[in-house]
Amino acid sequence: MEADGSKRRRVGGYGAPFWSRDGRELLVNSFFEPTETTVMNLEQVSEARLEVPGYRTFSVPSWVGPGTIVACIGTKEESDTIALLDVGKPSQARIIEVLWKRGEDLDVKPRTPVYHTESRRCFFVGGEPNKRTLYSVKRGGSRRAIQVEPGGYNDRLSGLTFSPDGRYLLFGANRPAQPQEKMKP
Repeated sequence: MEADGSKRRRVGGYGAPFWSRDGRELLVNSFFEPTETTVMNLEQVSEARLEVPGYRTFSVPSWVGPGTIVACIGTKEESDTIALLDVGKPSQARIIEVLWKRGEDLDVKPRTPVYHTESRRCFFVGGEPNKRTLYSVKRGGSRRAIQVEPGGYNDRLSGLTFSPDGRYLLFGANRPAQPQEKMKP
């Protein structure tokens, strides 16, 4: 629509929309798993469903930069990998780099990944049966995820995003208030 509210038109399906940083594209994510994600190009007025050959998408992917997202993917019924994806052709998305894969050293279900380009660090929620914990992994490093907070909580930790200036990692949770420490990405 125009700034004054005129010329409104429907441009996509039902789901949670996320703007790209340049404002030219939207990710529209379904509310069930595996997640159905549609990539919408607002300049070309086109949309295509995200398809990664051999994989399914889970949780909520997020934008990294133009044509690039970070997503939780898996080959079975749940996610086990976090990867950077090239979505220039959403119906033929390709893996740019695997950032983390579930293993014996950290057997958690990854959720809601976000990527901080300046620090080359990915943050994600690691889900276990009775708790959720924040983790990070550095691109180009060992792919070993480290715990960002001292311990997990039995809560609904989700919705990771960065503040507009990229200095703070923001999230939603229904946990008790804790003294806050400044986290550096």
